Amino acid sequence: MAQMAMISHCKIPKLNPFDRTIRWFVFKGKRLQCRRYHPLTYIDMNGWLVINASVKSLSYHGNVNACSYLSFGRRPGDDDHVRYSSTATNFTNKIKITGKDFVKVICYNRSGTIVYENLHALINEKKINMADMRSTIRRGRGRGQRRGQGRGMSIAILGIDSMSRSNFIRKLPKSYKYLQRNMGAFVFQGVNKVGENTFPNMATLLTGKAVTGVWYPPEELARKNQTEHYDDYPLIWKKFASKKYVTMFNEDKPGLNMFNHGSKGFRKQPTDYYIRPLYLAMGNSNVSKNSKEYCFGGTPKYYYLFKYFKEFVHKFNKVPSFSFTFSSDLSHDYVNDIEAADDDLYALLSDINGNGYLNNTLLVVMSDHGHRFDPIRSTYVGRMEEYLPFFSMVLPPWFLKAYPQIRSALSLNTKRLVTFFDAHETFLNVLNFRGTAKISHYASRKLSLFSEIPANRTCKMAAVAAHFCACHKQVPISVNSTFIKTAAKKLVSHINTLLSKYSSICAQLNLNVVKTAHKIQDTNVRHGVDKYIIMIQTTPGGGLFEAIINRTSDGIGKSEQIQFDNYLVRINMHGKQSVCMEGFDTTDRQFCYCKNFLKGSLVT
Repeated sequence: MAQMAMISHCKIPKLNPFDRTIRWFVFKGKRLQCRRYHPLTYIDMNGWLVINASVKSLSYHGNVNACSYLSFGRRPGDDDHVRYSSTATNFTNKIKITGKDFVKVICYNRSGTIVYENLHALINEKKINMADMRSTIRRGRGRGQRRGQGRGMSIAILGIDSMSRSNFIRKLPKSYKYLQRNMGAFVFQGVNKVGENTFPNMATLLTGKAVTGVWYPPEELARKNQTEHYDDYPLIWKKFASKKYVTMFNEDKPGLNMFNHGSKGFRKQPTDYYIRPLYLAMGNSNVSKNSKEYCFGGTPKYYYLFKYFKEFVHKFNKVPSFSFTFSSDLSHDYVNDIEAADDDLYALLSDINGNGYLNNTLLVVMSDHGHRFDPIRSTYVGRMEEYLPFFSMVLPPWFLKAYPQIRSALSLNTKRLVTFFDAHETFLNVLNFRGTAKISHYASRKLSLFSEIPANRTCKMAAVAAHFCACHKQVPISVNSTFIKTAAKKLVSHINTLLSKYSSICAQLNLNVVKTAHKIQDTNVRHGVDKYIIMIQTTPGGGLFEAIINRTSDGIGKSEQIQFDNYLVRINMHGKQSVCMEGFDTTDRQFCYCKNFLKGSLVT
């Protein structure tokens, strides 16, 4: 089981990535089945669309008579559809692609039958005013930046969804070792999530503000609904763009994209480079219909994201840039499958590092939280892992040599309580860097990681809600105690009350079993109140729910009250069980088991 490690004033669990209590949930992930053949076409680093002659000969036996491409991109004012060019361009061996972001390639045999189809993304430099970029360089860039006090340093963020620090160590060992040993990464042990899922955590990273669902009064930003857009959000890349930085924002699972899931995304393209149209086109392609899980034809879907990120870093390594790339496809649903990406992530890191493309860049490799739905989450270790996402920073060696006080602070901060508020403040520190770390009041929820985080910092000071705080020790108690049994029954009643407005389509739930119960040792709780966290399973559907319970007593044992905190979540996937609530803009969907499944077999 986990030990408690002193990290500042807070005691972060010192988790063993291979703890015996999770051994049944950690195993070899699915092997990707999409690399049985090589694509017929590719785009090289110079923007040439090329037919691979050896693949044409060996895999297609010369049965390729003609190829053409259509360019496509985002439909103006619409974040959910793409628009293709009206005419196709024919080519034979290779053709230079200029002024385009994405192309669709189709090849035919002599009878006119389609024998090959693929999509490609490329970094189109023509959309960037390089004269402006060179002007920024003259204001202090490159290795001469030591004289310019670090102004204009780029930031490249590479995120992987649902990756705890422990799971990164378990499942991406080659990449982890390379980050530490070859890149000198600062790996932070005490980064604590501030929200339930991707959106509130990454919105905080990108805005420095709290959003609906994050405990910190007053809530500063509201999440958009199904008809609204996020163009007015104060996203950090706007500040970088205002100072002539090239910007990029990418995700690889369009149905779950952080600003599109449950809303309309953006009216205007949010950054200079934006890969979403490629993944939308994948979803509508004939290739997808015949592809294996996680694949687009012969290529893993995440690989397109990695390649785009790498090419962006290559193209703009000598001009100021800000990029945020976030991969969910392979890691969101299951804890083990991400291991299939280790070789590709290692290759990406070794390429951009070994070729010197990070000489003026802060590289951040990170996640938003640990796994929320995989069976590992039903364990205490899995719960703690969810609170503690992977977060690392790599800075150029010359920068750390020039600013030893920043290097010292970063080293100390790897063992301090840190949040995405602090990461945001650090990015602003880079943007406005003048040779020193930005100093904020010690009790501020936003502290630059270039300065030392106070050793006495608490979750309350850092704006981490009590129900997400990894600092609070959780002591296991009997699930058979009278209090826990009573609390569990009241919890099911509470869930049914939430579902009452959907009683015509959602079944009433019943308590099946209390899985676990822990008492939370929180020094910030007022006298006479005890906090507990319990996990229950309900029927029908087998839903696993976790909730915080406040137990208030009069101190003499004559009366007590049971109240539910604002934390109540499902920790296993509901799948199709709540399909009858599609279209409802509500978090209550996680509780619903559709009545139409009651007479049939269990659907999960």
